[in-house]
Amino acid sequence: EGFELSAKRDSKAREYAKAVANRREADEEMKVKDIIILDLSKRSSNLTQQLKEYTKLYEMVKNERNKAVNLIQTSQQAAAEMKEKIGILHNEIEILQNETTAKDKALGVEHQACGKAVADRDTVRSEVNKLLFVYKEKQQLVDQKIAE
Repeated sequence: EGFELSAKRDSKAREYAKAVANRREADEEMKVKDIIILDLSKRSSNLTQQLKEYTKLYEMVKNERNKAVNLIQTSQQAAAEMKEKIGILHNEIEILQNETTAKDKALGVEHQACGKAVADRDTVRSEVNKLLFVYKEKQQLVDQKIAE
């Protein structure tokens, strides 16, 4: 019976030592896991902060992109309007050039008519002067005959 008690005591002592060792190992493992949890919490917090920063950056870039897209659209619309205005102005220039050509031709015709009228007037004046000269000669002849 003493031997059994001694064996039981030894067995219980071994179990106790094993339980203490398991307890220490569990405590160490718990400390390691607590450190890992703390480290992961810090990492999660850092990642959350980074995500917020990247989200802000993304929104800024998105807003800038939208502004650029709006500017591009506005510029393209203005360019299209300018092209249309340029086309209209080209048409107006062509119309004005045609009108100028027609007026130049009409002016040429008027110059010719005026030149002809001046020539006709000069011819008529010359005729009138000749006839007036002839009239004066005949008048002098008539006056001379009357005086005789």
